[in-house]
Amino acid sequence: MLRSDFMVHWASACGKTQWQLPKSMYRWAYTKDRDQPGRPADTPAKGSDERAGSPQPHSSPSRAWCRTPSPSLGERSNDRAGNAAFAVLSYENRFRSCLRLGKDVIRVPEARSPAVRRRELGALLRELRTESGLTVEQVADRILCSPSKISRMETGHRGATLRDIRDLCDLYGVADTGRRELLTTLAREGKQQGWWQSYDLPYPKYAGLEAESVAIRGYQSSVIPGLLQTADYARAIHEGAIPRLDEDVIDQRVAARLIRQQLLTQESPPHFFEVLDEAALHRTVGGVAVLREQLDGLIEACRLPSVTVQVIPFAAGAHPALENNFKILDLPPPSPSVVYTEGLAGSFYLERAEDIEHYELVFEELKRLALTPADAVDFIAAVRDTL
Repeated sequence: MLRSDFMVHWASACGKTQWQLPKSMYRWAYTKDRDQPGRPADTPAKGSDERAGSPQPHSSPSRAWCRTPSPSLGERSNDRAGNAAFAVLSYENRFRSCLRLGKDVIRVPEARSPAVRRRELGALLRELRTESGLTVEQVADRILCSPSKISRMETGHRGATLRDIRDLCDLYGVADTGRRELLTTLAREGKQQGWWQSYDLPYPKYAGLEAESVAIRGYQSSVIPGLLQTADYARAIHEGAIPRLDEDVIDQRVAARLIRQQLLTQESPPHFFEVLDEAALHRTVGGVAVLREQLDGLIEACRLPSVTVQVIPFAAGAHPALENNFKILDLPPPSPSVVYTEGLAGSFYLERAEDIEHYELVFEELKRLALTPADAVDFIAAVRDTL
């Protein structure tokens, strides 16, 4: 999707030949009053030709992009609901300023992830097989396929055809029409594509699981997690990759990362709970200015009702995840949770109950060692003030 309509229009709307998200766009909010005080005179209105250096009259005086003042911490209400509402609005404005097509904003519908559909279908098929008292080998022999096919369908690693569903329902004695229709629907949805698959991301399975998680718990030792990264910080992360990525690929992945962040402000967001090592707050990814903006963004994200962040200070000493980064993705029933880990050797998905339990125990210990969420915000602000 390196030259998709989305990216072409996005570049045109921003007046850029390179698809990037400049810092100057970062705190711009959409308003209905073009002449609102505070709008810098050198900022081109929608429809102006920034590249030619000669702004044109705005085509519609009823709409404009205007800089909105950011309330200071002291000016904001201490009321949790008020802060939460401000945070959601701030995140929405930031997203609008980065991904706009003329008058409209690209919005990704709340996903029905094919990966999660396959896992849900697999759990139901495994339950039906168990209730029927059949082994994987016996089922494979009855419907004339390999045992590995049955096993992969039950673990969600491969989809099922409508014929597979029909044959398995007949074998398991599923007479209820509603139950058959549910299995058929899950099989169809398991074959569909999620929005992320158009971006050729190196982590499509993770993006699918993340999109439908009801809770995401994780630990990061050295960088801010992707769902909380600013555009410039995310770009710097990708620019440091080995082998080096083409500029177009970096643009594409930054855009996809920002789209993923809609998850935190959708109607029913998952609870995103991240424990950070203090090192992540000090690493100057992209330079001091980028890090300072990132820490501001992190503080802003902490006000979202769906986000909790804790920080393990250096003074806490050793802990059980010093050399690890991981995510625990809690999926809607009947799908079990999944642990995701990544490193230079690649990414891994742990699904055994004992593995999940181990990571949950580690996560609880990290929470115990970390600063409380309120203290973590003050700590992050203190680090930012030293930059």
